[in-house]
Amino acid sequence: MKFKLYTWVLLLLLTTHLYAAPKVIVTIAPIHALTQALMADVAEPILLVSPGASPHNYALKPSQVSDLYSAQLVIWIGESLETFLIKTLAQLPPHITTQSLLTTPGLNLLPFRLGPTWEQESDHHHVGLDPHVWLDPQRAQIMAEAISAELIRIDPANKTRYVANAAQLKQQLTQLDQQLSTLLQGVQGKPFIVFHEAYQYFDARYKLNAVGAITLNPEIMPSAQRVASIQKMIKQQKVVCIFSEPQFRPAIVDRIAEGTGVKVGVLDPIGLSGLGFASYEKLLTTLGSSLRTCLLPA
Repeated sequence: MKFKLYTWVLLLLLTTHLYAAPKVIVTIAPIHALTQALMADVAEPILLVSPGASPHNYALKPSQVSDLYSAQLVIWIGESLETFLIKTLAQLPPHITTQSLLTTPGLNLLPFRLGPTWEQESDHHHVGLDPHVWLDPQRAQIMAEAISAELIRIDPANKTRYVANAAQLKQQLTQLDQQLSTLLQGVQGKPFIVFHEAYQYFDARYKLNAVGAITLNPEIMPSAQRVASIQKMIKQQKVVCIFSEPQFRPAIVDRIAEGTGVKVGVLDPIGLSGLGFASYEKLLTTLGSSLRTCLLPA
């Protein structure tokens, strides 16, 4: 009797191990929100970059390094965004899958915008392709399909759930795209300046008129010469609004806006996480609402 009971418990433990949901780690809140939606009723993915923090200047905690070594799948944008992660990912054992979303076929990545209104003042300029792809719902859908395929590959036991979740997310993203197109009607021609070059995919999708950025690297604040140049640009291009970001101190934006008559708003390219698709939806609708509120007359 004891032998049978021991055998039953052993089989139960083995079955639980075999069909345990995968441990998935996602770097930034928008992609975490999409992954949450795809993993609904299966497991909860882990968010790496804390809400309110920026992937541009993030530092891993020892506990997070430990989590990475025990994960089955790590989802990140890529080397041009989460530079803090490159060395650690390179050292992970081969059985841990890392998925760089920038390599997803069909994303149609855009090069950084060039010219004096976009360049930073040092000798080092952003080169290559813009990694802020999550701000376009259509590209988000392409990435969601790639994440879903990877989840199915590492966890085929839950394929039915992943497929159903992916179909629901596709419908939600399509509806969100339509809502944003309606929300942003009437602001397309209004010139504005962003804090750093993070919104190109949103601008392109909804035909917005961003004319420059305060800095390409949010870790480097502009010099007095750059501030004067931006103030001149505000007058020349009749800029309606200039935007700060909650992840960085807004004092420089207030300094630039002083005496120009330009309005000041806030754009958040990262947002928070924890509510699945609702978090992603809130990120983009808040972005759209902030632009509309600042660019249209009161």
